Amino acid sequence: MERTLRFYQVIYADLLTPRALAYWLTGEGHFHKSQGCVLIYTDSFSPNEVDRLRSILLTKLNIESTRVANNKAKEQYGIRIPKREVPKVQQLVNLICLIPLDAETVLGSIALFC
Repeated sequence: MERTLRFYQVIYADLLTPRALAYWLTGEGHFHKSQGCVLIYTDSFSPNEVDRLRSILLTKLNIESTRVANNKAKEQYGIRIPKREVPKVQQLVNLICLIPLDAETVLGSIALFC
């Protein structure tokens, strides 16, 4: 089991590029306008897997985040990227877009990423 987990961690790390982050946000991301943060819904991942994804965000893309409970009873957690990190997300995503976009456009209308 531990060997399999390490294998998946390597795959996640290899696959998480700025473009992959944009697609991930398109499907599972949400810009929380009043808090100015980005939420990524990872309800189908275990808490350990969510922490691994957060670790990969930090080590590979230099994006800090926290784990938040979406539904503790069902052990559903998400990833919260705080307001101070949103410019990093914007910069990474803008690198793959044709037109630089502001935070609300990029993160509020995520389907326009690519």
